[in-house]
Amino acid sequence: MDINTFNVLKNISKGIWLINKKDRLEKLNINSVFSLFLPQNICYLDKIKNAKLLFVAGVLNDKLLDFLRKQEYIKDLILVVKDFTKIFIDEKIYKSFNKAGGILKVLHNTKLIAVTFNPISPEGYTLDSKKTRKVLSENINLPVYDVKDM
Repeated sequence: MDINTFNVLKNISKGIWLINKKDRLEKLNINSVFSLFLPQNICYLDKIKNAKLLFVAGVLNDKLLDFLRKQEYIKDLILVVKDFTKIFIDEKIYKSFNKAGGILKVLHNTKLIAVTFNPISPEGYTLDSKKTRKVLSENINLPVYDVKDM
């Protein structure tokens, strides 16, 4: 994504937008992907096929990703989300989207500075906190914190 595209998208906080093949920014009259597939909004799905970039400012879900992966134009479209915290997708659906030629990018990269973990599972099993923190930290080269020990 070039700097001009980034500058156009960086201040958009909600909705679904596209950049068409004439490099024009268009807002779809939809606030989120959750309403995209409602009968009254199906017309917007047709607009996506003429886009070179689809920007989702809010949540990205499996339904949109799965829909896009089935489209012939998927190899000509770049899907962009605001940041990784907006992505709620299944790994299998993502891999299928990617295999079909889909490209998913984030507008704002994130710098991971630490990891937290809970040593107590919902089933009641408890991990050795010191050992787990040490192994995780050595393998990811980041500080690891036990949420129960904070």
